[in-house]
Amino acid sequence: MNNTVSRRDQVAAFKKVFSIVKYALMGVVSIAMTIFMIYTQYTATLAKNRVPTIEGFFKWFEKTGNVLLAVSYGICCLIATCFVVFLIMHGIQTLVVKFMMRNSG
Repeated sequence: MNNTVSRRDQVAAFKKVFSIVKYALMGVVSIAMTIFMIYTQYTATLAKNRVPTIEGFFKWFEKTGNVLLAVSYGICCLIATCFVVFLIMHGIQTLVVKFMMRNSG
């Protein structure tokens, strides 16, 4: 009985730590992907002979239409990436917890 209680405590501790990692990874990946998507949208508007630069990227925001486009793409990308990362990490967590409980004895 002590082994089962100990295993449940280990699983609870694992879930707690993994949740922190999951939320941190969701934040980092979604912010990175949002910035990448907005930068990709900027490079798509350039002519083929122009080279994308960071200065040009910031000048691209001077037009109101581009800002609205970037905000809407940013919100959608942020939500979608958070959801996908959450699903992947939750699946990994479920598999690890099942493995831990199966090997409990």
